[in-house]
Amino acid sequence: MSPSREPRCAFCDIIAGDAPARVVSRGRGVTVFLPDEPATRGHVLLVPDDHVSDIWALSQGAARTLASEVLRVAGAARDAMQPEGLNVIQSNGPAATQTVNHLHVHVLPRWANDAVDDFWPSPNPTWSTAELDGMRSALEAAVAASKPAGYDMTSEQDREDRRKHLDLISGAIARMAASSAAAKGWSVTLAGAAFGVALVRESWPFIALGILVLVSFAALDARYLNAERHARKVYNSIADDNTVVPLSMKGLATQGRPPRWWWPNHFRNWSIWLFYAPLAVVGGVLLVIALIAGPAAHPADTKSPRETPSQRP
Repeated sequence: MSPSREPRCAFCDIIAGDAPARVVSRGRGVTVFLPDEPATRGHVLLVPDDHVSDIWALSQGAARTLASEVLRVAGAARDAMQPEGLNVIQSNGPAATQTVNHLHVHVLPRWANDAVDDFWPSPNPTWSTAELDGMRSALEAAVAASKPAGYDMTSEQDREDRRKHLDLISGAIARMAASSAAAKGWSVTLAGAAFGVALVRESWPFIALGILVLVSFAALDARYLNAERHARKVYNSIADDNTVVPLSMKGLATQGRPPRWWWPNHFRNWSIWLFYAPLAVVGGVLLVIALIAGPAAHPADTKSPRETPSQRP
């Protein structure tokens, strides 16, 4: 699947290969490359392939992957450059010196006399005790309110509940897949029977009935596949991002009928088009042939007069 892009984003262009850059590595959804003007020897940027504007828009799963890649690249920079130190810098917003609206992490090898200016203010600002206590209280409340809703992986009970939750959603995914297969089987059976009766009886309405059966089962199959897709997203939210309410099925079932449920976008699935479309095309060809040819002419039944044996005098 191609990563999401933002128009006129310099980093999206580099990720897509539409702009030149000294790329160090690609993989796991992260691209590593040298900036045009590195601040130090070995200075690189790590950029998520999917366009994410800042840290607040980053999902838990993408954050774990990005952090893992930062650790890997930091170790590689240490081995390759032998620096005396290293900065990992990630900025968000113009006030924090973010100049490209695509989240990125600087891995910056450092030496005692390199060209990088001091990052921290000098002299350090002074804060009163009341101000420090106010900072702590505000941050403590905000962090407590933002506690992730997912499972606590340090708790044995939560780990067991998470496993049961995944098993439950796996069952739902399996049922949707089985329902999709059943819809395909019944569509072939009923549409094939309609086409067969139409050919035997030379009646085109049965062909139209077969095409209607295919369209109806294609719509039903698309609904099953949509539900399966939703279930897989919830599964990923539990297994990867861990961002769901524990043991909650919210988000698994669709909440009422989605707007424009009949819209063609709901049918853009290879298992719908490659299965139902050829059968519908065959039915359409048979229907056109039947309408052009018209009803078959049946020869009139000709009965020869029964010969009676001659009566001899």
